[in-house]
Amino acid sequence: TILVIAIVIGVIYINLGFILGAIDNIRYGDKKEALGSQIVWFIFELGIVLLILGFLFPAFGMIGMALGAILIVAALGILFWTNGAFGLMDVFGFMGDVLSYARLLALCLATGGIAMTVNILTNMVNDMIPFVGIVLAIIIFIGGHIANFLFQVLGAGVNALRLNYVEFFAQFYMGGKHSFEAFKAKRQFTKIKK
Repeated sequence: TILVIAIVIGVIYINLGFILGAIDNIRYGDKKEALGSQIVWFIFELGIVLLILGFLFPAFGMIGMALGAILIVAALGILFWTNGAFGLMDVFGFMGDVLSYARLLALCLATGGIAMTVNILTNMVNDMIPFVGIVLAIIIFIGGHIANFLFQVLGAGVNALRLNYVEFFAQFYMGGKHSFEAFKAKRQFTKIKK
């Protein structure tokens, strides 16, 4: 369930990036780039959804699968027309971007696994060493869960930054349009008042 939620969040987030990128490209007058880099993925995604619905629901059946296959082939044709043969390689990049959101599942599993390990160690120490074991168990329990919490907060922050900068910003942000100029006053003399 967590994997499905993570993938759905990824698809929604990447699609938001596609929308922003398409708006930006259209605003700058580059409609072919908008079609080949952003809009084509909506066609591709719709084709995949129709193909899956055709497999899952017999009533939708062959019509849905045929329509989905046509949309996927059309999307691949648009990729080839706008980006050449290397445009077809973007399909793997798109799938990789979406599957990168599976890291959220990995974070959840790692957090749960470490917490479970801390609990097992706590019980082992408590049962193995009479009298002193309860004190050590409390230290292991509190220290282990605090360390797990801190590691996972760090991991969540790093992964959130990575998903934003690599998967999201890559869909619309283009550097190099305007050179950066810091705000500063241009003057020859400065008068200092006391």
